[in-house]
Amino acid sequence: MGSDWDASSDEDTKKPTAGTPAPPIPAVVPKKGRFADEDASDDDVKDSWDVSDDSDDDDKAKAKKPAVVIGSMRNKGSVKQKIAAREQEEARKAEEAERLRRENDPAALRAKARAAQLQADMDNAADLFGGASVNDNPLDMTCRTKQDFTALATAVADQLILKHGSSKFFGGFVDDLARALAAPMKSDEVGKVRASLAGIAIDKQKLEKAGAGAGGPKGKPTAQMVARGREDLSSFGEVLDDDVAAADFNEDEDFGVVTGDKLMKLFEYARENHFAIPAFNCTSSSTVVAALEGARDSKAPVIIQVSQGGAAFFAGKGVPNDKQQASIAGAVAAAHYVRSIAPIYGIPVVLHSDHCAKKLLPWFDGMLEADEAYFKEKGEPLFSSHMLDLSEESKEENIETCVKYFERMAKINLFLEMEIGITGGEEDGVDNTSVDNSALYTQPEDILDIHNALSKISPAFSIAAGFGNVHGVYKPGNVKLRPELLAMHQKHAHEQLKTKNPLPLFLVFHGGSGSTKDEIKTAVENGVVKMNVDTDTQWAYMSGMRDYFLSKQDYLKSQVGNPEGADKPNKKYADPRVWVREGEKTMKTRVQEALHDLHTENTL
Repeated sequence: MGSDWDASSDEDTKKPTAGTPAPPIPAVVPKKGRFADEDASDDDVKDSWDVSDDSDDDDKAKAKKPAVVIGSMRNKGSVKQKIAAREQEEARKAEEAERLRRENDPAALRAKARAAQLQADMDNAADLFGGASVNDNPLDMTCRTKQDFTALATAVADQLILKHGSSKFFGGFVDDLARALAAPMKSDEVGKVRASLAGIAIDKQKLEKAGAGAGGPKGKPTAQMVARGREDLSSFGEVLDDDVAAADFNEDEDFGVVTGDKLMKLFEYARENHFAIPAFNCTSSSTVVAALEGARDSKAPVIIQVSQGGAAFFAGKGVPNDKQQASIAGAVAAAHYVRSIAPIYGIPVVLHSDHCAKKLLPWFDGMLEADEAYFKEKGEPLFSSHMLDLSEESKEENIETCVKYFERMAKINLFLEMEIGITGGEEDGVDNTSVDNSALYTQPEDILDIHNALSKISPAFSIAAGFGNVHGVYKPGNVKLRPELLAMHQKHAHEQLKTKNPLPLFLVFHGGSGSTKDEIKTAVENGVVKMNVDTDTQWAYMSGMRDYFLSKQDYLKSQVGNPEGADKPNKKYADPRVWVREGEKTMKTRVQEALHDLHTENTL
């Protein structure tokens, strides 16, 4: 059978038969490029391929069809111009909105108001002197006192903000100006300014978040929030200038861990309103929860503190501590834990480290390094404050060491608590049970020497003065507290320093457990803003668990079998969440008792 090709009737497809000559193969003339042969024409190429006339007719027909024009170059250019114009208009509106925001910033409005008042005063002065020229250039001011420089700063800032504050380049200008002004300053002075600016930045961020969260424009303060600018620098003046007003403390906004200026305002708020904030030594997340819960339910601020031994326990008793590595790691871990949960309790929390004797300074160094690293990243220290207890050393060495560390702490806005006068008793391996009673009482002259040395660095410090304090709880009559001595310290400082405030010192009450209500009341009336409570809360925490175990002892002898039946499981009675919680409840009750005794409850 022949193939389909053989059966085809198309003559052009027939195979040539034998004896029939094959048609000649047309010669292919390669097309030359125009650049190689400009004389070559399209007709020559067409003829060489022996193209049929039918294809020419088809090409002509196609050529007659009108081309579909998608868009002319003119249209494309018009669209691009419109897009560019729209983007330019949006940029202009954004720049205008930013300018208006800067102009309506509280600092700018205050500057405008002061400038208007100044101009009115200058006009009145000119009228008074018969039109004589009155020089209003702030750079011509003669500054000799702190008040003079404050006035100069206000005048210069007002003019700069009024004239240039709305510019988008103003931030860069301020940065350049600050660098130039800092050139002749000492490193510690620059550190104070840097810490203050970091605090302002944090406040600004909160303002912006509050504005965005409320659906309002970013940067616009809420009714309870005040834009803080130059006013924040007041906390770095003299501690006795009364610049840090108690009324500035905002209990609705300043919650979570407080540091720097907020901590100063909190202590000032306590001193002005005659209450003290109890400091509870915490050794675990559970004891932290008990302290926070008690303070929250009492509507009060609270101080969470860790001792060197408590910090090591927080890290784990199985961790070596020959170089204070467990105490450092435990303290840092506790600090991060407190920071992570404190905000949800809605109260101000002070994060503090307790007694650090000379032999424990490596522990202090480790915490301070963690503070500096946290400050570099977050703009505030990890802890709120630290305590140096060099009361066993000479007064001179005590002050010298405190000054050395305080200079470093002030650069990152850390508060210092120091002790002068030994606290008796025993705590965390420090045994002062055999010291002479006279060493338990601090003299007013010692307090003044300490103040004069530390106030040159920063006002952010407190003094734990001895007035017969003893760690632990002892039989009545064995401990003779004399809190009235604190009044002598305040009076001496007030008279020598000539302060407006009759209570110029922040004082601390150590060994508060076991104290009578009257002793606590007298101490608070004399300027105590912090009181340590440890032994009482340890006992309270234990007693809750003890009572639970005693009441459930028949359910805790084996995993299966109890008074309800030999086959009844005891898992729910042995669950740590049950009996640990009982300890938290009883400790919480003792925390609230301390808050009541110190008049701290319902202060928020």
